Amino acid sequence: MHLFLSAWLFLSMLGSPSPREVFAGTTPCGQLIRPLHNIPANKDCALVKWELTLFHDPRTQQPTTYRLTGESCHILPDNTHSQPDVQSESAGKWSIQQGTGNYTGFLIYQLSPEKGAAVRFVKLGDDLLHLLDEQGRYMTGDLFQSYTLNRIK
Repeated sequence: MHLFLSAWLFLSMLGSPSPREVFAGTTPCGQLIRPLHNIPANKDCALVKWELTLFHDPRTQQPTTYRLTGESCHILPDNTHSQPDVQSESAGKWSIQQGTGNYTGFLIYQLSPEKGAAVRFVKLGDDLLHLLDEQGRYMTGDLFQSYTLNRIK
């Protein structure tokens, strides 16, 4: 009986969705990014490393809170690589909305920090979130950088 109960518990845990999702990436540093990562406007900042953890209610799987950690980097004078600078951590609530207009059929994840403006991502698949600007448009990078976070857990 004990073996049966242990096997049942193990199998039921395998089928349960995780109470969290973790996304990571490196994005350019910009005016939308700075407040979220507590980077002063006058601080030299080229890149920000993100790790975004989205927590779900374990019973309902509804969004609850998020934790965001980051590290800004500035480019060294020789322009060959960057050096870590400001580390940050923030938290708040998050929600999911159905996309409309150009985003019909997609989910929009909105982070609502304890202070400051909300930030939105479009969920492009199970493993990708892409940052939207204040007008709800895709943030665009360049050949080497984007505003996409990838699922790591």
